[in-house]
Amino acid sequence: MESLLDRLLKHYSLSLEGYGRLKADPSFSLLPKLDAMMAISAKNRIARAKEANEKVLIYGDYDCDGIMASAIMARTLHKLGIKAEVFIPSRYKDGYGLNEENAKRIASKGYGLVILVDNGVSCLSPISYLYEKGIDCIAIDHHDVGSTLPPCTLIHDRLIGLEEKCSAGALCFYFSSLLLGEVDYENLVMGAVSVISDVMPMKGENRTLVGLCLRLLRKGYGRRVLALLDAFPDERGLSMSAIPKINAPGRILEDQRPLIACAYYFAGLSKDPMAALRIMEKAKETRVEMTAEAEKGEAIEESGNALFYPNPGLEGLGGLLANRLLEQKGKQTIVVSKAGNGECIASLRGKGAFDSSEFTKRVSDRLTSFGGHRYAAGIRFPAESLSYVKDSFFAYCNALPEAAEEEEEAGVELLLSEITMENYALLRSFGPFGKDFEAPSFLLEVDTSSLTYSPRKKMLSTSLGKGTSIFSFLIKEGDLPRGRKAELRGKLILSKREEGVELEFFAEKAKLLP
Repeated sequence: MESLLDRLLKHYSLSLEGYGRLKADPSFSLLPKLDAMMAISAKNRIARAKEANEKVLIYGDYDCDGIMASAIMARTLHKLGIKAEVFIPSRYKDGYGLNEENAKRIASKGYGLVILVDNGVSCLSPISYLYEKGIDCIAIDHHDVGSTLPPCTLIHDRLIGLEEKCSAGALCFYFSSLLLGEVDYENLVMGAVSVISDVMPMKGENRTLVGLCLRLLRKGYGRRVLALLDAFPDERGLSMSAIPKINAPGRILEDQRPLIACAYYFAGLSKDPMAALRIMEKAKETRVEMTAEAEKGEAIEESGNALFYPNPGLEGLGGLLANRLLEQKGKQTIVVSKAGNGECIASLRGKGAFDSSEFTKRVSDRLTSFGGHRYAAGIRFPAESLSYVKDSFFAYCNALPEAAEEEEEAGVELLLSEITMENYALLRSFGPFGKDFEAPSFLLEVDTSSLTYSPRKKMLSTSLGKGTSIFSFLIKEGDLPRGRKAELRGKLILSKREEGVELEFFAEKAKLLP
């Protein structure tokens, strides 16, 4: 068998020269430097706000990207001597983005400058209202741009020449470096966390940013993020441990004050950091319980290549449920939740030829709001339009060209003797992993008689010695008959244990061999 390095090179279609470039330490010099006219204009406007001692408001969003973006801007302006206020809207009271009611409140409170982060590009009417009142707006957003832009200074990934689509948090980090004239390591970590949370392509600037973040985390920077980690500090640990806690308050809490407290916590401006940590930890626990209940709801309605699910739980769980259904069923998905004001809120998730903006054009006359990206979006509409929206979604999805049946990703053969820390280090030299550059699935041949299971939960749990093991909560005792050869498909991951770090082959699937 070829060496593991050669197998990995073949898996990623890389030459040794290409691998050398891939594994080179990420450099701060490769980070984008914002020099677009809009970014310079925004910098100058902030300088004028400082000189005039204007009241400045940062208007964010309730998900991880929005919290990180808000915290980056609050931290940056604080370092510049500007005590900006942060407002995070409630998903339930305010909805996504700046609305007209909040625009009127802002105008009545004497703000001279509003910085919208992770929203703004679709807030034409409320930003126009502020403009008419003489209040300037800067929008730092990455959502799809419509045919008409709001009257503000817009910093957008599509308008400033970035190679890859990025998160709002990453944009705020790049902008913070322009404002400060230096790289703030805490801002960098938050920007990278938002890239992972919003599942941006792990290529180009995003790969550089996340690679630098992981290096900084290993050196102890990003301690407010590290405080949330129950896992090893890599991109998988962040996405499985810290990010769900950051997202949880915005999914289930109606009061925006805890969300604002979380933004100040990450900015390093919190008066009670432990209280903010408790908010996120508790919200994550509650969200897990509520999601489990919501998944027991009404039956899924399927039509060809699409499915509809009426979410019986909180609206904030809709996106999670839609993600899971898309992954499980492989069909374009709409999950609809009932809002308390006679409206419905739907989470759209898709793949292949699906384009949320193309679908929303068909139902635009029924929508009260829309925002998102090609494959993930949210819409709001009157409850009486539910049947129309559902039927239109089915019609749109079933008119899409049929996608070729997805083939299972080619796996990389792995020997039991190759499950070592040295080979894990080799694997990590190809990282960071993420969208469009996934961690490889390994194929491990085992004798089922050698497998052992945990005594209580009867899950696959086989120690290999020297801090390594085979583990799976998906494969239970009795699933595989003894005395046979089986192929396990899974990932190599590092897990934190009370006794230290353990290298696991996490088995996702198993099949018996002839």
